[in-house]
Formats: sequence, structure tokens, C-alpha cells
Amino acid sequence: FSYRRDVVKSIVRKAGALQEYRARRDRVKANDAEGLFQLGLFCEAHGMPVPAGQEFARAVAANPDHAAALHYSGVVLYQSGDNAAAVERIRRAIAIDPTPAEPWANLAPVLEALGRAGAAVHALHEAARRAPRDPQILGNLAASQLGLGLLADAEHSARGSVAIDPTFA
Repeated sequence: FSYRRDVVKSIVRKAGALQEYRARRDRVKANDAEGLFQLGLFCEAHGMPVPAGQEFARAVAANPDHAAALHYSGVVLYQSGDNAAAVERIRRAIAIDPTPAEPWANLAPVLEALGRAGAAVHALHEAARRAPRDPQILGNLAASQLGLGLLADAEHSARGSVAIDPTFA
């Protein structure tokens, strides 16, 4: 029986990240929404989704108007299957700060999961308006448009995506 070296290295990295998370967590005050949000991002970047979600939720509790924490908290809720709560969180984030494309783009799959494909296309249009050179957003828009039978629109969006990044072909 032999161990895979890459798996062992991954476990060691994860253990180190967990120790670093705990040290950082101990330094962040419960009312420091930005610090808690950054801690959530650290967890997310190091493959720790459960503590990431907890830190995003703590950031929202510390500041219910922290748009980025609301957005990321909504994404975690979607990933856990709570689509209704996810829509509410992401929409609150957008109401506070409608300028970033990412919340609009992340709202779309939640709406699709709730059977609201037309609203998902609208959200992706808003994302594409904010990030017109993002091939992933344009590709997702094309797929959503295709799902609604909007063939000409889907073709236009897909061509835009491929023009930016040919690997999306």
C-alpha cells in the first residue's frame, strides 16, 4: 500500500491553512465586518467552504449592509441548496451596490434553480453590461438564452464570448 505524494502534500497544506485560519480568527473582532469578510475569503481561497460560509454570515451579522459579504453569503446559501435565502441575500447585495458584475452573474444560476429562467437571462444581461469583456458571463448568457429558445440572441452572445477567448468555442 502506498500513499500518493500529491494527496499527502494537499493534506499538509490544508492543515497549515486551517491553523492560519484559526490564528486569524482569534485576531478578528466580532463587530469587524470587513475583517470577517476577509477571513471568509481566506477560507474560500484555501478550500474551506464551511468556515468561509460561517465567516461571511458573521460579517453580515456585524454589518447587514456589507454588500460583498451579502453576495458571498448568498453564494454559500445557493451551494447548500437554500435558493430562496440565496436570492434574498444576493438581491440585497445588488440593491446596496449594483455596480459589480459578479453578484448579477451569481444571481442567475440561483434564479434558474428556482425555475425563473427569464429573470436569470436578465441578471446575466446586467452582468454582461457591467463586464462586457468577460467571456464566462457571455457564455453563460448564451446558454441561458438558448434554454429559452432565443437562438439569435444566444448565437450573438456565444460569438462574443469566443471572440474574447477562443477556448470558449
